[in-house]
Amino acid sequence: MLGCDRKANRVTNRAVTLRDADPADAEAIARVHARSREEAYASFMSPERLHRHTQAWREARWHRFLTEPDYGQARFLVLAETDAEIVGFAAAEPARHGDPGYPVAIRSLYLRRAFHGHGHGRRLLEAAVERLVQTGATAVIVWTQETNEMARGFYEHLGGIYVRTRPSSPGPDAIPTVGYGWPDARSILM
Repeated sequence: MLGCDRKANRVTNRAVTLRDADPADAEAIARVHARSREEAYASFMSPERLHRHTQAWREARWHRFLTEPDYGQARFLVLAETDAEIVGFAAAEPARHGDPGYPVAIRSLYLRRAFHGHGHGRRLLEAAVERLVQTGATAVIVWTQETNEMARGFYEHLGGIYVRTRPSSPGPDAIPTVGYGWPDARSILM
């Protein structure tokens, strides 16, 4: 039975399972990505910046990610789903911002707001990090918007250490991003 606490906008008593993504999931991942961003960023990001990418652009982006030659070896995408509906995901890949000591990164971690507060975000992060550790990764970094207090609190709660702040993509409403790292990636799994 599905219960919904309307006041908190949270879904309860609904089983969420994790699985690896494949290219056929790109469309659903793009929808969850857009919806989760809107739910998380609407209070601090301009509508223009929030909606600058179309569904087709996001779908193509995730399809590319899922079909890279190193997908399944150096890059991974783990899905959270319930009743065959994707409600969140975590994507991991080699780090792109040259932070010494952090060769791999959690590129994205998104979960529909209705599923917050039940441990699903932690499970997604752990699953992605576990895959990275299996490839030999020892340290991991994740980036989030400087003004995203919910995500920052989540990463700090899980032991993430502030690494640095870097500029975001250019524009009048650019928001810097903050990196949190785990020098011992296995610590997330404990």
